Amino acid sequence: MPGPVTSATSAGCHRLLRSHPSTRLVTTGRDIADELHLSAPATPPTAALYGGHG
Repeated sequence: MPGPVTSATSAGCHRLLRSHPSTRLVTTGRDIADELHLSAPATPPTAALYGGHG
């Protein structure tokens, strides 16, 4: 697992990963959901657990 995208010492790892056609760099859960073609839930899970609205 490479280091943070903001770290100069991780630049080589990130460049190598980006050059491979089947790899994806993600920084959020939304990035993962987008990659898997998932839509966001209507109510955030924590809000549903506690009866809140977000």
